[in-house]
Amino acid sequence: MLIKLPKKCYNHDIRLEIMNCIKYKLIFLAIMFFGVFGWTKSSGADTITAASCSQADVQAAINSAATGDTVLIPAGNCTWGSTSAQVVVNKGITLQGSGKDSTVITVGLGTWSALSIKSSNANIKNFTMKTDINTTNNADFISVASAAEQWTISGMKFDQTDKKLGTGTGYIFDLTSKRSNTTNTYGVIYNNEIMFDGEQVNFRGPCDSWNIAHSMGGAQNLFVEGNTFTKRPGGSIGYWDNNANSRAVFRYNTFNGVYIDAHGSWSNYELCSPDTHPSARHVEIYNNAWDGDVGWTTMYIRGGTGLLYNNAVTNNTHGRIQLDEYYVRSGKLNSPKWPYYPSACACDADYPVIFQVGRGLNIDPTPTTGSDQASEPIFIWNNAKDLAPVTIDNNPYGGPSAACKTYCNDTTLTVADFISENREYYTRAPQTGDWIYPYAPYTCPHPLTGLTDTCDSSIVGVAGYNVNAADTMPPSPPSGLVIE
Repeated sequence: MLIKLPKKCYNHDIRLEIMNCIKYKLIFLAIMFFGVFGWTKSSGADTITAASCSQADVQAAINSAATGDTVLIPAGNCTWGSTSAQVVVNKGITLQGSGKDSTVITVGLGTWSALSIKSSNANIKNFTMKTDINTTNNADFISVASAAEQWTISGMKFDQTDKKLGTGTGYIFDLTSKRSNTTNTYGVIYNNEIMFDGEQVNFRGPCDSWNIAHSMGGAQNLFVEGNTFTKRPGGSIGYWDNNANSRAVFRYNTFNGVYIDAHGSWSNYELCSPDTHPSARHVEIYNNAWDGDVGWTTMYIRGGTGLLYNNAVTNNTHGRIQLDEYYVRSGKLNSPKWPYYPSACACDADYPVIFQVGRGLNIDPTPTTGSDQASEPIFIWNNAKDLAPVTIDNNPYGGPSAACKTYCNDTTLTVADFISENREYYTRAPQTGDWIYPYAPYTCPHPLTGLTDTCDSSIVGVAGYNVNAADTMPPSPPSGLVIE
């Protein structure tokens, strides 16, 4: 391309034109620079194509982008992640691949994540991230910083097929950065193919989560919708770990060999100040399908509250819902980090246990027992396995350990003493007089997806997501899925 400067810019005696000449020359130099270093910007200044899919070229394109721009990653196979570098999205842009079968990013060895979202309103979409068979311990795939809200991850494929046997792999989503308070939507993860091998997500919520009202049915949650989750062939049972303070919504996903966990106390020490070692705050889990190998459970709730409804399990002997309390079942022997130290286990006299299943909003801003928290029972309804009611197990693993029974001097001690039906949980929908009545689910698909279709509440799994239907009412029970 030939670029000419105005003639008068060659006449340095024309002083009145000096500033204009400088302007033209700067434009000329900028064009030359960007041409040499490999990215192009559209005439509308809103689309930038990286010179290649390499970490350096993609970062250069991101650095040149302005809020609202789209950075396109060309087709190719590249490796991101090292002990000293990562791709950082630090502005509200869209980072978009050329398609999940065309743009393939291998996650290399590293102490950092391969891709870090550090800005609100960032969108990541349409490429594959995969493990490397030759890498001993792959880095995290994607991390999200505490300042980032209202981001989206969509149209992606996260593939662990080439994970090296016997080695570790970082999280697919590392959502553990400390968030000081609950404000906007944490983010939306939708329409992705996600392969799990063991614990692949660690998600922490805002530090004030237990000191303010719940957000079930509202926007102040992480939304996980319309995804397909699959256990890696030959790998461990996969699970999504909703950890301390977290608030999450799972809807219209299909799971195979992967379960959802709402963690109890013990976890995420020294995250908030003061650190109260909280459980997950709450989960909404509805219209999901577990098809085939679901491992040993579908939903494992160890603390907090939630709404679990309209889910279906097929083609498997498992499929139960487990409600648990670690302090009762196995204690936290000899650990100064748990609230009841130096006691070993929670006994009947300790009911209700702090942050246990069925506990909610802090009545005392610095709670020391479950009595300092409001009663917020879980509601579980219209879940089925092969059209029969899903089993609810409120005394998993055979109940408390022998050590806890000895410590409490109670051979009949059971988790069910602490997590009792019609007190900590109900097998029906909320009704008049219940703490969460009336309840309606949040708009589906989530507005941040930009999708204009609606979700079909009569269908479970990904088949019910983003269909052209006129259903704007709260989900009704799928046909044949009724618990009485």
